[in-house]
Amino acid sequence: MKKDDRKGFSKARPEAFILALTLWLAPAGFGFALIGGKADNADLYAAVVLLSAGSGDLCSATKIDSHQFLTSAHCVIDGKSAVLKAAFDAGGRIVVSHTGVPRGPADFSQLEVQETLLPRSYLEALNRFTTYKAKRIAARRKTFSDDQLNLLEHAIQISHQFSARFPDLAIIRTRTSTDHIPTLSLDLDPVRRGDQVILVGFGCEHPPHNNSTTSVYSRRTWGQTEVIRADSVNFYSYAKLMRDGHPSLCPGDSGGPVLRNGRVVGVNGTVYGLGPTDAARSNMSANLSNLPK
Repeated sequence: MKKDDRKGFSKARPEAFILALTLWLAPAGFGFALIGGKADNADLYAAVVLLSAGSGDLCSATKIDSHQFLTSAHCVIDGKSAVLKAAFDAGGRIVVSHTGVPRGPADFSQLEVQETLLPRSYLEALNRFTTYKAKRIAARRKTFSDDQLNLLEHAIQISHQFSARFPDLAIIRTRTSTDHIPTLSLDLDPVRRGDQVILVGFGCEHPPHNNSTTSVYSRRTWGQTEVIRADSVNFYSYAKLMRDGHPSLCPGDSGGPVLRNGRVVGVNGTVYGLGPTDAARSNMSANLSNLPK
C-alpha cells in the first residue's frame, strides 16, 4: 500500500486490473428501506446516492463536494485482502444513483475514480487484523473443514468488532463531473448525547435472511432518532428495540449520512442487539473527528 500524507489519509492500491461494470442492478428478493424509516418521496436527501462497484454489493454514500463522495471504508475495502476493491482504485469505475427509487440504467451514472482516501489508522489496523486472522485460520487448516474455517473466520470478525475501534470512513474522489447531483455540507462539531439526528440510506427493510414477496430496487429512506453516547471513533443512536418508532440500520445503509440540522455529522455503520423482529437496539455511526478539518 502506498501512503499519502495529505490530510491524514492514506491511499490504498490493489493489483491493477480492469473491472467490468454494469449499470443494471438485478432486483432483490426482499423489500428495501431503512427499518422503521420513511421513503424520501420528496427528494429531500437527493445528495445521498446508491453506490455500487458492479459486484452486487450495494452501499450508500453522500456527495459532499463537486467531485467527492463520503461513505464507509468497509464499502470500498476487500475485507479478506485488506486492499481497495479494484473499482475504487485510480481509474476504476463505480455507478451511483441519486434517484429516490432507481428503476433501471437511465437512473444511474458511471463515474471514473481519481482516488479513494481512507484514515491511515484504519488501514494500519486492518492490516494487523488481517494478518492475525490469517494466522489463526492457517493454524486450524489441517484439522478444520472448509465450512468450519468459514465459521471461524466469521467468529473472529464478529468478536473483534473492528469498526467499533477504528474510523470506518472513506472519501471517493471522482474524475467524472456529477453536476446533476446536489451536495450536503459537513458539520465537524462534536456529536453529543441528546442530539437529534436523521439517518439516510438505501438499505433493506429486512435483513437478507427474511423472505418477502416484495421485489423492488433499493429506495432512499430516512428516519429520525437521538444520540445515546459518543466516543472518539463512533456515536450510537436509539433504534427500534430501545425506542419504538426509531429507525434501525440495515445492509445497504452503510456509508449513508447521519444528519444534524441538515448537515452531515456521521456515516452509517452497523447495529447492536439485532432482535427477532429484524430491528436493533442501537445504531453505530462513525463520527467525523477523523476527517481533515
